[in-house]
Amino acid sequence: MNSPARHFSSRGIVLFALGIIVVLGIAWLMESLFFAFYHFQDWQRPRERLLRYFLESGYALRPAGLLLLLWGLLTAGGHALVHFRLPRVYVWGSVVIAALLILWPMIRVVVYYYMRLEVTFELAIYGLQEIRGLIFATAPAALGLDLTIPACFLSLWLLLVLWAVLFQRKILPWISPEPYGFRPGFAIVPALLLVSGPLLAGFAPTMDHQRIARPAQESRKEATGDSPFPLEEELELKLYPFRAFFQERFGFTLPANTNIVIIILESAREEFVDLQQSKYFAPDLRETLVAGHFFVPVPHSSNSHYSMLTGMHSERDFTKLYSQLQPETTMPVLLQKRGYTNYWIYTDSTAFESEIVMLRKLNMNITEKEDFMRRKNPETGEPYMSFQFGLDDVALAHETSNILDSAQEPFTLTAVMTNSHYPYHNPHPEKFNRFDNSKIKGRHRNGIDYGLHIADRIVEEFEKRGMAERTLFVLISDHGESFGERGAHGHSFSIYNEEVRVPLVFRHQQFHRVWQKDPLPRLTMLDLFPTIFDMAGLTYENNRHGRSAFDPDYRFHMPLWVWRVDDFRGYLMGDTKWIYSDPDQTIYRLDLHDQIQAAWKGDSMDGHADAFVEALKNLDVGLAPGKVATAGELLSPPLRMGPFAFGASFYGGGGQLYTDCDQLPPHIQCAMPGEEAELRGDPQRMVPFINEKGEKVMVHCPFCVGP
Repeated sequence: MNSPARHFSSRGIVLFALGIIVVLGIAWLMESLFFAFYHFQDWQRPRERLLRYFLESGYALRPAGLLLLLWGLLTAGGHALVHFRLPRVYVWGSVVIAALLILWPMIRVVVYYYMRLEVTFELAIYGLQEIRGLIFATAPAALGLDLTIPACFLSLWLLLVLWAVLFQRKILPWISPEPYGFRPGFAIVPALLLVSGPLLAGFAPTMDHQRIARPAQESRKEATGDSPFPLEEELELKLYPFRAFFQERFGFTLPANTNIVIIILESAREEFVDLQQSKYFAPDLRETLVAGHFFVPVPHSSNSHYSMLTGMHSERDFTKLYSQLQPETTMPVLLQKRGYTNYWIYTDSTAFESEIVMLRKLNMNITEKEDFMRRKNPETGEPYMSFQFGLDDVALAHETSNILDSAQEPFTLTAVMTNSHYPYHNPHPEKFNRFDNSKIKGRHRNGIDYGLHIADRIVEEFEKRGMAERTLFVLISDHGESFGERGAHGHSFSIYNEEVRVPLVFRHQQFHRVWQKDPLPRLTMLDLFPTIFDMAGLTYENNRHGRSAFDPDYRFHMPLWVWRVDDFRGYLMGDTKWIYSDPDQTIYRLDLHDQIQAAWKGDSMDGHADAFVEALKNLDVGLAPGKVATAGELLSPPLRMGPFAFGASFYGGGGQLYTDCDQLPPHIQCAMPGEEAELRGDPQRMVPFINEKGEKVMVHCPFCVGP
């Protein structure tokens, strides 16, 4: 009987390699689907993005080319091994290679899911020293809680094994009846595959080709008369010097060395927070000041934390990883210089989005999920109940008690909750059940009620020790949450009030002396730091994007961004909210309650509308319109766009992810072909950057691309 090697024909080699490539293609599609879903937290918008990605853009050329290249390599290698009568080495060697390759998309999805950090080959090669601690701090505990993602990818290993067994037992005898013999003519097949792969990858979108097809826009009307939109100079980001107003208006400031406690609800939009459920933060109490309108500039936790602590706009993405943060100008460090100790307690991991880098720069004493997981709940004697994003927020009350038993006054304490974050963990559904716990929105709202209960317990710890009268309490939320309103789900990708309007309550024993009705009608997260300093009678020297909300001439003037993508741009200006929707190609003018006052779309869009949209798109974090660096000077880390532009790199600015080159503002360019292989990853690299004053400064940028 002939050996298997003599019955492994050329077409059998090609077909087996094709089966391996199909499985790898499934892994790539699975990665694309996971990225799109976790990027938007619902199915509607990923579906729209993927349709544009696959059907219009041609972005799939590079991965398709790489798969063809691998097919050619496996085919050529198969002929060599079968020629030397090593068919089993070829079959199982191909399976092992494919199984190892499948680990790459699995790792990328897992790390992105738990850390919102996209791992690239360049980052893995050059930045491993920087990110490995973050990955190992987060991924093992996360994988212990949810194996769904690894299971999906590792199931492809089983598919590879089944294909190898099925091919050898059923398919090979049928398609390879003749003994193996090398056929020179058939060598054209792997040669074509080896050539076509790089050629196809070479046609991947770059520069002028890297544009998603859009319907041809009708010619715009000429601009006539006065513009109904804010002018470009009105949209310029402003920096404000510190000015005190609280004492002038109310005749007092808080006592010296007042402790400051900031309690942060998670994903709690203003309309879902029923302050009447709270014992200590109800709006009718003499000790509380409640903001009428309180907005965040970006509906994302890390951005809000940054703005809260610095009074500045944050990067919308965290590729720069707080590299430009100057800690000496932040609220915690300024307070530390005045004798304060800063505490940060959190029921999730600070490794998420590398927030620990910022907190360490600010000299925070951190207690987080990893620490709580090693303890037991003193009320039950059992480990704290946990879920994939955090654990029972009652741990914050327990840790507050521990801190108060040993801390020296004055101090700051920031308590960050997680239970009302997706998937919405209600530790006590039997007690917190005003809404239907079987439904996702009901569980979320019950989680917010539980958060108010924990906030009250934190205040009670101060009351027990007679420390409440020496403490300013601040209750806020980091952002809101959407549940299908206007097609949005979760948070980060809408700038409507469901996600950007959140609660704010100040509490102090002295606030009964504030005689004015509604003394705090409006402010933003940028204003929290200056407003706290104003109430406490403190000052600082550096200019901030925020200012004291007690300024009698205060009016809203703040850009609104979604996280990472540019589907929406907005601006709060006075009593008006402006929103530009890129998917709808529409400009909306709304009031502060999101009631539409006017809309411009299609025929109603003219030169004035185009100029306004262009000004919004040109506006970037830290850059005012018109103050743009020379092409090639303004560099920041190369950006990939998840599954939407494999292999493409961009000069960055503000950390955005763009879907095509024609969306880029003037100070950002698409990288030229080949630049993704240029110098990057130098940990000491400094590059020129144009700051908000139009000055050229050198900033640390280890992942910049280009000369």
